[in-house]
Amino acid sequence: MWFRVSHLVAGALLTLGCIAGAQQSNVRVMAAPHARITEYRSFHLLPTPLPSNRVQRRGAYDAMAGHSRANRALRQAVARELVGRGYVDTEWMPDFVVAIYASTDERLDLGAWLYGYTYAPPWWPLGMVDEASTLFPAGTVVVDVVEPESLDVLWRGAGAVALTADPLENAREVLAVATAIIQRFPHAKPVAIANGR
Repeated sequence: MWFRVSHLVAGALLTLGCIAGAQQSNVRVMAAPHARITEYRSFHLLPTPLPSNRVQRRGAYDAMAGHSRANRALRQAVARELVGRGYVDTEWMPDFVVAIYASTDERLDLGAWLYGYTYAPPWWPLGMVDEASTLFPAGTVVVDVVEPESLDVLWRGAGAVALTADPLENAREVLAVATAIIQRFPHAKPVAIANGR
């Protein structure tokens, strides 16, 4: 019993340490000037698309491989954080949709993924619609919040980690950065319920 408990405590401390480290990492968020995110109530995560070269990615620790453990963990973490901030996950007519990008083995090119929206918002300060706004170094996580009808990016969070030779550790760090990004996302406004008197 002590063996199991000590492993659970060690695992919890490792997770908290990863999240604390990610919060100190270079996490940057920006919102479109017209975005009224706190008035939204529902979201849905966009499915991870095939890359533009149409080659299916593989690997348990590849966060952009659609059915990898790393991809599932990343998506679950982002959804859990959004729910914790007061939003409801729904497939039917969500107020916003979320695209997640992450790379641990090569430079991250947002243009290589076919999510179906313009990934270089003109309000993002890294440059207008030029290459600098769509290319990020390996170890970067980008979370885009997109208006589903106009396909405008309403909010973007990005963060980076220093990569190691251990793919499992890199996947953990990317997960921690994604969590830290969503922790900077605004809380939904509480819904006022009329008192029936």
